[in-house]
Amino acid sequence: MIRANDRCLEQVLTLLDALDDAQYANRRAGWSPVGAQLRHAVEHYQSYLSDLPERAIPNWAASSVDRELKVLVSHSVHHFALIRLLIAGDGIILDPDFGIALRP
Repeated sequence: MIRANDRCLEQVLTLLDALDDAQYANRRAGWSPVGAQLRHAVEHYQSYLSDLPERAIPNWAASSVDRELKVLVSHSVHHFALIRLLIAGDGIILDPDFGIALRP
């Protein structure tokens, strides 16, 4: 699950490099801007990471961590799928798996 989350965050950085200011900030068809979709997904990561203890995670909590990591991937992919639709036709080349559920 760590690799899947790492991949999601890599996709955020790649997309940010490809977007111009208007593509990042403009609303499309009544939807929140691409930038807002990205920020929302990243804020979930920030919230999760800020809640992690600074010490090692006990064995009994490992399944909880795995579950949270799966939620982060699922939530990100959901927003990435919306972004894929919003920027369709903009000429931005996305990873083939952007907005598609990743295999574990």
